[in-house]
Amino acid sequence: MSVVTKARIGLALAAALLMSACGGTDSIEDRERAMEDLAAKHGIDVDVKLSETGDTKQVVVNTAGGQVGTGLELPPGFPNDVIVPSDWNIMAANSPMPQNYMVQALTKDSVNAVLETVRQEMSQAGWTEAESSQMTPQMSRVSFEKDDRLTAYTITQNGETQLVQVVSMPKP
Repeated sequence: MSVVTKARIGLALAAALLMSACGGTDSIEDRERAMEDLAAKHGIDVDVKLSETGDTKQVVVNTAGGQVGTGLELPPGFPNDVIVPSDWNIMAANSPMPQNYMVQALTKDSVNAVLETVRQEMSQAGWTEAESSQMTPQMSRVSFEKDDRLTAYTITQNGETQLVQVVSMPKP
């Protein structure tokens, strides 16, 4: 995604969120539609969901390769034996090629808690830990193998949260 496209998405979403915050007498559905229409004028395919109080509940930007936003679902066909806890806030989800998946999520869990959770649950799902490293003081990685597949978790400290990137694919 180019810098210009990212800027356009950012401006459209900022305008949409500002509209959301302003409220008004329009129905929630009308406000959602207005935000989606505004983004569409900039060539952006977005789905907006507001709560009953008019707060932004979910914004999903649909791209050729997947989705970006907040509170996303796992990409279609995502393996059910690859662990992505339900309390992680999925911010990006895609499947660029068959049997290849990438998910980025935020969690308030500590790096150690994330590592402990994925190690325990992946092991229970039949995966074998293949590698573990602390790439920088703020970034850790653990990878697993099962049958002809690889799955890697990269955990990066992100202020009070952790950004977790999960990549699952066939072995090369």
